[in-house]
Amino acid sequence: MKYEITTKKYVLTESGTTLIIPISFFDDVIRTELPEQFLAAEKETLRLLSAELPSEEKIKAAVREFLPYASGAGYQFDRIVHQHRFVCTSRTMINENCILRGTGRGDSVEITQDFGRFNIVRKTWPGDDYPYRGTGVVIDGKLVSYCIENSHYHDSYDETEIGVQTHEAYRRRGYASSCAALLCSLLLAGQTAKIYYNCSADNEASFRTALRAGLDHECETYYLIFDCEKK
Repeated sequence: MKYEITTKKYVLTESGTTLIIPISFFDDVIRTELPEQFLAAEKETLRLLSAELPSEEKIKAAVREFLPYASGAGYQFDRIVHQHRFVCTSRTMINENCILRGTGRGDSVEITQDFGRFNIVRKTWPGDDYPYRGTGVVIDGKLVSYCIENSHYHDSYDETEIGVQTHEAYRRRGYASSCAALLCSLLLAGQTAKIYYNCSADNEASFRTALRAGLDHECETYYLIFDCEKK
């Protein structure tokens, strides 16, 4: 097992800032990114990551290790966010069989041109002209399930992130995985090289959606979040 530690710079603003330490467990490497405020903890972090402990025990120990550094820098521990990350690339075996087509009711279709019609609000920022795309299941004129791009990475638009949503009354019918698989196929056929799908570790339905769509489980990540308010 390898261990990789990088450093990230955070800028303290008038409203304060939040320091986030991600610890990601891949198949052959554990990666973390330390805020420069915690750089003095690098040796302790490396020792901790290499310890023979279950991942959850490593995380608890990491919080204890970082507390003195956080306190000294004026930060306090807030919470842990535990997520799974899936990826989809040209090497991914997308489950085309789960894509609903030709059923006459409940088919997955592209809804990119219908975001306004279905009141889908994109998370964009000034100057963002990325061509966000989405797929969905429309029944009796109602969008009951969809998968859309949440954000994108890099100016080249070659990496993106997707998310799914299904109306409660229409869950457990395979709609979300169908929409996810279809959108991934459409994106890879274009200029996208890598697609990310994140889900909370306690969201079993979302986890199963990614697996059924054929996405590759990349890593399990714990985000250690420390907050600070500028006085």
